[in-house]
Amino acid sequence: MTAYQSLSAATGFGKRTGVRTSFRVEGECNYLKCEPALALLRVAQEAMTNAFRHGAAKSIKVNLSLTDTHVRLKVADDGCGMSLKAALATGGVGLKVMRSRMLVHGGTLSARSKQRGTTIVAVVPRAATGDALSYLT
Repeated sequence: MTAYQSLSAATGFGKRTGVRTSFRVEGECNYLKCEPALALLRVAQEAMTNAFRHGAAKSIKVNLSLTDTHVRLKVADDGCGMSLKAALATGGVGLKVMRSRMLVHGGTLSARSKQRGTTIVAVVPRAATGDALSYLT
């Protein structure tokens, strides 16, 4: 997936839901294996969908940061927030699945939520992205 396609996907989400969305890429990447790229895309989709469905978010910011050592995805919304303990303790699987997607590729997932807004950060080591495939930029 190219950065243009990622921007288009974020814009399409905004058009379908009425949520203001923005997408920004920092750094350069000319390669990312298909599996980690897909995992990052699925995390972004899940985080945006949850912000819309459960958080009543009016705006969502998606930021993809690429460095020599890692690829970092940050999805931040201005919704009503959530109890992370409750989300992990109940039957909901969203955060668990997002975390599992990152662990498979040696990455991490963290979540922060407060009364106003939730931020999901997914990080994949660059070592996991070694094939020369253009998916995110």
